[in-house]
Amino acid sequence: MSSKPKKWWEVRKKNWWRAFRNLPVFWMHQRTTYMDKTEFFFHIFLSIIVTMVLYTILAAYELFSSQWTRILAAAIATRTLTYLFNDHFWGGLLVSFSFIKNCGKKSIRKYLINSHRRISRCNSIHSYNVYGSLVRGEFHGKSDLDVRYIRRRGFINALAANSFAAKERVIAFLTRIPLDSFVGDKVEFLDKLRSDEIPIVIKDDESMMAKKYKKYVPFDKFLRDFNP
Repeated sequence: MSSKPKKWWEVRKKNWWRAFRNLPVFWMHQRTTYMDKTEFFFHIFLSIIVTMVLYTILAAYELFSSQWTRILAAAIATRTLTYLFNDHFWGGLLVSFSFIKNCGKKSIRKYLINSHRRISRCNSIHSYNVYGSLVRGEFHGKSDLDVRYIRRRGFINALAANSFAAKERVIAFLTRIPLDSFVGDKVEFLDKLRSDEIPIVIKDDESMMAKKYKKYVPFDKFLRDFNP
């Protein structure tokens, strides 16, 4: 006896439907509604620059006959590149496909150690904290890595801080780290996060995190306790 055809709402529960629904939204959204002002404008500026470069290449090789087609192709390619290299790409896959897991605790620990070394040379960022399931002791195969940077004041620091964060997202993409990171202009940006979490403080040059949080976990203590 043949099985009864599934209803459309049952089909929606399948992995392919979740990916079909999520990935286009992630591709369009790219964290923009959560960004602080400087990071938002940096994202727009970067997208414009990349689009102009790609359009110039298309025009130089006379690809596509219409100017508007070249602009559209360059814009779509730019959106795809920023989604891959400057967004929460692996996190999107984690929530879209049940069979995809993160890279594991060992890789997360290694990434944090290396990023701690890199940010120690970045003077434009004075605070670097980790939040989410990792600090709650609930890290599992579908968890991502929630990171927040707070930059120093000034235009040059804004460019440098957001450039550093963009480079970290490229590293995370290449090493399969599900990095969910944002750059805040002020400490108040951290008020968007859950108030019951005790963050891991990796960098606190101006002791602002020590003032903001009654409790926090220093990075060296986290490393001693977090041994996969």
